[in-house]
Amino acid sequence: MPRLRMILSLSLLAGVVTVLGQTNEEILKQADEARFIKADSHSFKIHIVSEKFDESTRSTTKSEAFLLAENKKFSGDFRQRISFTAPDSLKGTYYLVSGDDIYFWQSSLKTPGKEVPCKDEALKISGQQKLFGDASVGEAAGIEFEGKYNVKQRTEEKLNGKDTIKLVLAAKSPKTSYQNVILWVDKKTLDPQRTDLFGLDPETPIKRVTYLKYDTFKDDRYVSQAVVEDLLFKNQKTMFDLSDIKTEVLPDVAFDPNTFCK
Repeated sequence: MPRLRMILSLSLLAGVVTVLGQTNEEILKQADEARFIKADSHSFKIHIVSEKFDESTRSTTKSEAFLLAENKKFSGDFRQRISFTAPDSLKGTYYLVSGDDIYFWQSSLKTPGKEVPCKDEALKISGQQKLFGDASVGEAAGIEFEGKYNVKQRTEEKLNGKDTIKLVLAAKSPKTSYQNVILWVDKKTLDPQRTDLFGLDPETPIKRVTYLKYDTFKDDRYVSQAVVEDLLFKNQKTMFDLSDIKTEVLPDVAFDPNTFCK
């Protein structure tokens, strides 16, 4: 009887892991592939609109910024350089995402009268560092799931009337920006629907990313619109809109920590 119970338990576990014929790892891979452009060298523009509601005046204040995101594959991994093109006050601000390392540089950090490698002037920052509005660098660059997280729990539930698979994730590396994440994917398509991001408290999410719209570029599916909510403050959100995708040969120096700010 104990042996029978063990066999039944293993069978049930296998059923949980391979619902729809997909393992947890395959779902995480699909979640990345559905959101990101896969071309080895490409760029796109991001329009960010931040909305903040003032309780005292009962009014909403909007601010906007425009970014250029450049992406290039190096030894199987993508590096990303993000720069502001507007407003003027943020021009000359650069971020380089290389694996778990994120560098921040702006002209105010430049050493007067000297040519210094970017990484010696740049600040190494966390992916939770604010970029614009309620959005951090991690949300703008895009949070990778495959290879970065282990699945702690997998269930099925309704989300906004849609059948989804809910995955509770834990980061594999202490360097990963968000150590705990909950991801909801569409049960049929496996397209990510929402991500809740946690800070130091693994019980209370601090950010929520909702993927509002998917589009296709040369048969490559990607998220074209998303909204980030700061869950610690009510009535604040930041909208991302992607546009003007280009596949182009980008120079390696733009993704080198020594030269990305040039």
